[in-house]
Amino acid sequence: YGHDPDLGLPSVEAIHVQYKPEDDLEIRRLMRVALCDGKPFSYPVQIRHTDGRTRSLLIFGMPCFDHRGRVRAVDGLTLDQTELMDALQAATHNQTLLSSFIDYTPARLAVFDKNMRFLAASRNWIEAANYGERDVIGTCYYDLFPQLPEKFRQIHARALKGEVCSSDLDYFDYPDGQRDWYRWECRPWKTPDGDIGGVIVLNQDIT
Repeated sequence: YGHDPDLGLPSVEAIHVQYKPEDDLEIRRLMRVALCDGKPFSYPVQIRHTDGRTRSLLIFGMPCFDHRGRVRAVDGLTLDQTELMDALQAATHNQTLLSSFIDYTPARLAVFDKNMRFLAASRNWIEAANYGERDVIGTCYYDLFPQLPEKFRQIHARALKGEVCSSDLDYFDYPDGQRDWYRWECRPWKTPDGDIGGVIVLNQDIT
């Protein structure tokens, strides 16, 4: 957002004034829904950076629940798509750039190309999938996870055609009988030319 980190964290209002009025109202509405109804959200915005440039952001909100199932907070993640698109464009020449950008994202986030090959994955994604020290970049997701249900493969196919898909409550059954519950979102990312280059997948374990 262009604020000086030496001055400490900016206030919520200092951030919101950088949004367009209509975006500000919608983000506040989505936050209220997340806090009251426990619904995650994502919302694309453009802001005017303090250096005068326009930045394209994707804002995620993930409700956190206490042991009684009540919303106690909303975790926020802001993904700067401006830099992500630059990184994706350069990925074939500089994989380190993309991996460094995604690596420490505080979410289960993975970026795939049109053939569902990993371009990048956050540490939280790698740890949750138990990939260990294996380098997954360039590997097809379906080769690593052949038991992935067909419905998720269809969701990826829909996203690759331009659709944003999401679910507030879904599950996956493992061969050992374990069932985990998730919130997830799958959306296309686009190249600077406007073509779909692949998909971004974000999920949260709510088991």
